[in-house]
Amino acid sequence: MSKNAEITIAVSAGIGLFIAFIGFQNEKIVISDKVTLVTYRKL
Repeated sequence: MSKNAEITIAVSAGIGLFIAFIGFQNEKIVISDKVTLVTYRKL
């Protein structure tokens, strides 16, 4: 696998995780915390 393909896969994965994190915030699964910046909501 070439370096260019590895970078493309890594960037795609990073963008996907970022979008998932925004979705978790919108659904209140992840909430803000003063100590750790984010934490999960008690289910």
